[in-house]
Amino acid sequence: EAREKMANAATMAGMAFANAFLGVCHSMAHKLGAFHHLPHGVANALLINEVLKFNSVEVPNKMGTFSQYAYPHTIEKYAEVADYLRLGGNTDEEKLNNLLNKINELKAHIGIKETIKDYIQGLYSTIVLKDIQQRKKISDTLLLEKIVKFALQNTANLLSPKKICDTFVSSGKKTSPAMVDNCLSALCETYLFYKINRYDVKGKEILKTLEKYYAVDMGLRFFMLGTKTGDEGHILENLVFLELKRRGYEIYIGKIDDMEIDFVAIKDGVTNYIQVALTVREESTLQRELRPLVSVKDSFPKVLLTMDNSPVIYHKGIKQLYALDFLNGEKI
Repeated sequence: EAREKMANAATMAGMAFANAFLGVCHSMAHKLGAFHHLPHGVANALLINEVLKFNSVEVPNKMGTFSQYAYPHTIEKYAEVADYLRLGGNTDEEKLNNLLNKINELKAHIGIKETIKDYIQGLYSTIVLKDIQQRKKISDTLLLEKIVKFALQNTANLLSPKKICDTFVSSGKKTSPAMVDNCLSALCETYLFYKINRYDVKGKEILKTLEKYYAVDMGLRFFMLGTKTGDEGHILENLVFLELKRRGYEIYIGKIDDMEIDFVAIKDGVTNYIQVALTVREESTLQRELRPLVSVKDSFPKVLLTMDNSPVIYHKGIKQLYALDFLNGEKI
């Protein structure tokens, strides 16, 4: 009976949004849920109050997609919903506020948390403090959390269990390379991090020493480290990695002589060499980023991704592309 009612409710909801069109809440919830691994209903619930307030402004925006409508008369419709629910209020604004308060009461009653951070904290506690520790028999919670923070702080830096161990020992935390390696393996097995090996571009072989670790969810980084600025370049590199992973590339860190290529991305027999930089407006920075790509002598594509919002530029055959265009689907 419960499943039948749920099926009927889902059908009615489908009929409703098929006639009313999908709005900004549903659209943003897709992105929010995918980025932070949230159920779609939860993502909608987190956004709904702010969307209602945005839609209820005194001078609403005209809808470009459906230009036959002058503009959405939303506050009147929200007031009508409040009337049906018998929430009271003398004006449309009062009725809207009563509706918003009732939605908040409903979310609290069914256990919807107030912020994304609350969900990430629960996810982190479940995976790190329960799953990893129980399966891997890791009793040192402090060590595990230190490794998580260290990996997040050193996104885009070459690491090894010994290097991390030496850093901890020098600061007074006793551990061993084997224990650090066990923790890192557990973090990758539970998909909190991706481990990426180095690739010798000239020797065409995968190297066994030093690797990089990229966070699966940037929300985890903000939860563990805060939202302080100053590390935007590494965050951008992490986002580019996730997009390459989403597109199905086999990804390595390139090594050519004593230089590094951020990503060697292979797919369908094509090898792409990719550098990522926050900005290359200074000539010295541009030349530093181009140097490893120029050193690669094969004819496969070479791309420099930056946050400089400029038209596509070519430097000796190397394509410079706006990183946001790439993240929004532009081919490399």
